[in-house]
Parts: sequence; structure tokens; C-alpha cells
Amino acid sequence: MSPAEEFIRSLLERAVMENAADIHLEPWENSFRVRLRKPSGLITLPAPDKTIFAPLVRHLKLLARLDIAMEALPQDGKFAYAVGGSTVEFRLSCLPTLYGPSIVLRVLDRERTPLSLDALGFESEIVREIRRALGLPFGLIAVVGSTGSGKTTTLYACLRELAESRTRKILSVEDPIEYALSGVQQVAVSPSLDFSSALRSFLRHDPDVIFVGEIRDKLTARLAIQAALTGHLVLTSLHTHDAPQAITRLIDLGVEPYLLDSALKFVLSQTLETNDEGLRVPAGKIYWHGKTVAAAASAL
Repeated sequence: MSPAEEFIRSLLERAVMENAADIHLEPWENSFRVRLRKPSGLITLPAPDKTIFAPLVRHLKLLARLDIAMEALPQDGKFAYAVGGSTVEFRLSCLPTLYGPSIVLRVLDRERTPLSLDALGFESEIVREIRRALGLPFGLIAVVGSTGSGKTTTLYACLRELAESRTRKILSVEDPIEYALSGVQQVAVSPSLDFSSALRSFLRHDPDVIFVGEIRDKLTARLAIQAALTGHLVLTSLHTHDAPQAITRLIDLGVEPYLLDSALKFVLSQTLETNDEGLRVPAGKIYWHGKTVAAAASAL
């Protein structure tokens, strides 16, 4: 095993054992930095000499079946790796920078990521309110929080629970698809298919539930609100720190406050906390449609 392969093996194992959400490999002029994203933020690990960086990147690209000769364009891929007797998936994103490709690996540990609301670690009252929201016939449900706070995991658990009833047609558009969900028709964003284009097509496929991985632009926001107002339950995530910021963000994207006040039904503001066993456990605050939405919208 080469030094680069040995370093990758030990790094992946450490990231899984320490419940890291992401691995960052950042090249500089004469060195490179290795960091893990944990609930407390990014922590820096010791890094070997930069001479190992090029073969390290090449090996990761080979694992993810990417073009090792392509250095001027971003690339994304995924691979599975045996860690501690189990197989863990890693999503790789490669971005060309001044001193070489910057690499981010998202850790997708299925065994440590239970896609069940009861197993996520929320307080029972939070789970009860989430289930109450999932029982709504239509409207927008948003999970908000910072990067790495577990929004996608919570939303996947919601989708899985909705799919178990087999009474609703569920469509999702994601960038990328992190876990395959039985009973959910999942669509991946691509250069030829963005969130808004997928949403337009969804509305012609008679869905009951629509999952939009993330609302990032004005058109997607408007289409999601339109779907929520026309008999669909829409689930999505937003990169904001609390519920009022979610409302502000949607209004900034061009959603009229009166439409948002009618469409937005439920917001879960989520963070991750480390418990006594060193495990990342989600904590959340619940905001129902009503005073919170109307007051925040009217104050803008």
C-alpha cells in the first residue's frame, strides 16, 4: 500500500470513528491542510508533506471513478470503503483552485445514520410535532440549520415515514441523491436538469408529496410555494440559522409575504449537539404557521 493510500485509509477511518460529517483536503502553495467537520466546527489534523497530495487526489478520483486527467473543471463522485468491518459511502467533490484541487468528502454512514424519526435522537415532543406536520394535506415544511446540522438526514427520515404508508406518491429532486429511499421516486440534479425544471415536471406527475433538496433561487422558491398552495405537501431545506431567517430568505428570493403566510406551515430549526457518549444528536425548535410567520413577514 502506497503512502497516499495508507493516509487515505487512516483518514477515512478516523472520520467515521469520530462521527465527522465531512473531510476537507485543502492545498496551499507548499503544504495542504486536513480538516474534519464536527458539531463544534472544523478541526485541523496533522498533514504529511505536500508531495503526497497529488497521488492522494489521484487515488481518491480513481475510487470515485472520476477522470484523473481533468483538472480544470469541478467533479463529483461517490465511492464505498470498508471501515471497521462495515461499508461506508463517501461523496467526493473536487474543486480546482490556485494550488491544486480542493477535496471535500461527505461521510454517508448508513449504519450510524438511522433514517427513522424515532432513532434520530430528537426529544419526543419534537418527533410528535414533526409527525403532526407530516400529516398535513398540503403546505410547505422547511428544515433549517447550518451546514452539517443534519437537515438532510431528518428530511430523509420524514420521507421514509411518509413512504411507509404507501398512500401517497412521493417525488424528490436532490443535488445529489445521498440515500436511495424505497417508495420515493428520486431525481438527481444534473447540468441539463435543475431544481426548477424538475419541479415543473413533478407537477404533471400527480404527486402528493414533493421533496426539494434545497431552495436556492427565485424560480425554485416560487414553484415550491405554488406547489404548496395547490394541494401538495412540499418538504425542503434552507441554509439559515433559525425560522425567522428562513422566512426572510424566502422573501428575499421573491416570494410575496402573503403567499408565504398561506403556504408555510411548519419550520424545524435544527442543530447538532454532542451527548455524553460522544454521539451527534439533533436538537430542534419548532415553529408552526401563525404568529411567527405573519409577524416576521409583516416586519420586513
